[in-house]
Parts: sequence; structure tokens; C-alpha cells
Amino acid sequence: MSIFTPFTYFLEFSSYAWEGYDLRLDAEGFKKFTEISALPLAILSLSLPLSILVARFHGSQQTAEQIKNTKQKNNLDLFHSHRKEMFSYFDQVGEVEYLGQLKVKNNVHPRVHKAFFVGKPVDGTPVPNVVAFMRVSNELKRLIVLLDSIIKNENPELTWSRYVVDFCPSVYKLALHLGLTEILDLTERSLQTNPIAGYRYRTLGLTTKDSAASIRYLFEFYDNLCDFAGIKIETFIINDEYHYILSGDSFEFGRRKVIEQITDFIDFELRTQIKEHKHIKLN
Repeated sequence: MSIFTPFTYFLEFSSYAWEGYDLRLDAEGFKKFTEISALPLAILSLSLPLSILVARFHGSQQTAEQIKNTKQKNNLDLFHSHRKEMFSYFDQVGEVEYLGQLKVKNNVHPRVHKAFFVGKPVDGTPVPNVVAFMRVSNELKRLIVLLDSIIKNENPELTWSRYVVDFCPSVYKLALHLGLTEILDLTERSLQTNPIAGYRYRTLGLTTKDSAASIRYLFEFYDNLCDFAGIKIETFIINDEYHYILSGDSFEFGRRKVIEQITDFIDFELRTQIKEHKHIKLN
């Protein structure tokens, strides 16, 4: 097109410039030709620079497209590399056993990456979803404080419902969100209550150690996730009074464990075929 267009205009303008002249193949004819064909020849001379300009423009377009494609490929590689590194990170953590009750492999579920990191593959390395991290942080802190109140039986009138109706379902829900199947598998050695307000609740295993082990797994998994993401939640600070839940085995407090009392009573209700749960006050 860069050659054809100037050539077309050359012919068109030449037809007007040459009108009334005869063809002479001598010096005088050539001189006259150059005189009357100045404008058509000038137009024709544009074909070469125009073709070079078009070629360069086309080359620039191709280069820009190549740069775009390369960047997109690099971004895809960065995104999937970040995802792969998350799996590799937790593989390095390896298998851990909590209180002899809960043996975990720290296998991270693929959906965790989508839930806790924001960004499309074409945009490259994703960034932490701070809101998602904050929600887990707040819920985990709440569960630690809640378990403390259950273990200490701070309010005997409320301990049953705190454990059965709040703590156990909330731990299962958080474990599902984080993809921690080992906690979900505790349903295999748990009890399901008689109907309470039309709903049957499932205990978190049977013992205090089951509950503490689950919290420790949730805590350490989340802490590792924060470490991988390079994020620090300033509000995620556990007071010293609750550290016994996250380390050691000080769950007795000089009396029979409260959670065992609850699960024993649930077992009693089920074995004696009591159809409706009756509220009890724990000692």
C-alpha cells in the first residue's frame, strides 16, 4: 500500500502534466519531461520513505505484541510459581502430632491460595488478602478465649452451650475454610447430641486434648500461612494467660476435665435413648 498509493497519484497527476505533449526520446525531451513532471515525480519519490515508515511501524507493532505476550507469560509463570511455592512451603513443615491425639500432614488445600491471595494469573504475583487474614485472626483468637472459658468452667450455666453449640461447630467451620481435613476427620470419633432446638450438634472428638490439639493445629497452620504471605496481623496477639492452650498439657485445673463431663453426659443420653437433651449445670 505504501508503494501503490504514491504510484497511483503519480500516474493521476502525470496524466494532467503530460497532456498536450508528445513523447521525445532525446535530451530536449528529457529536460521537458523533468520540468513538467516535478510534482508527479515528487509524489512518486514518497513511496520509498513511506514503505520504510510502514515497515518500521509494523515492526513496532510486532515488537509491542511480543513484549505484551512475553509479559503475560511471565505473569502467568509468576502466579503459578507463587502457588507452587505455597505448597512447597507447607511440605517443608511436614507431619506434626499434637498431644498424641491429632497427627497432621500440613497438606495445604488449593483453595487456600484463592481465599487468601488476591490477583488474576495474568497480573502476576498475587498479593495477600488482608481482610481474609483478619477474619481468621479474629475468629481464632475468639476460639482460644472460648476454649479457655470452657476448660475453666467459668460460667457453669453456659459451659455446655459454649462447647456444644458454639466452640465445636466454629472449629469445624474454620477447619473447612482452611482445608484442614484432619480436624474434619474428628467427626469419626465424636458424638452427635440429641436435638437441641431442633438441631443436632457434633462434638469435636471426645476429650479436652482433642479440642486443644485442634486449636494448636489451626493456630500453627495459620501462623505459617501468615509467614509465607509475609503478613503480620498486629491484633493477632495471644495473651500469656491463654498460652497453656497452645503449649504444654495443663488442662486439669485440679478437677475432672469439663469437656469429658460433657461428652460423657451426651454418651449417657444416647445410650439411655433420651430423645431430648436436658440442660445440665457442670460442676
